[in-house]
Amino acid sequence: MIQQTEEVTPQIARIEKAKRAGLRSYETFFRTYPPKEDYIFGYHTTFVLNEFDDAIKKVEQGENVYLIVNMPFRHGKSDMGPRRLPPWVFIRNPEWEIILASYNYDLASEMSLDASRCFREICPLYD
Repeated sequence: MIQQTEEVTPQIARIEKAKRAGLRSYETFFRTYPPKEDYIFGYHTTFVLNEFDDAIKKVEQGENVYLIVNMPFRHGKSDMGPRRLPPWVFIRNPEWEIILASYNYDLASEMSLDASRCFREICPLYD
């Protein structure tokens, strides 16, 4: 019989769930932690999430990757990229650094704060 040495709190369970989702795929992580509850997923959403997943995994293997996402406005580019990708990357690679940049200071700040809130909500012990 295995003895449990530490009480599993809801906070610890959330952290473990996020780590396991992050280890599987970016699509799994994004579907587990969408930007909003009623997020609408289209066929293009799965495609783009898988492209991000492939790109990050190639970088982890030491390859150089360049990825450009070009879609009409209101199709989720900001949600799939700067709002949710950094938390997923930090769960997988906590030693990495990410620069979140935009044409506009306010937009970059807003997306950075949203990514930070997402990460803190999922992994509050990392603060």
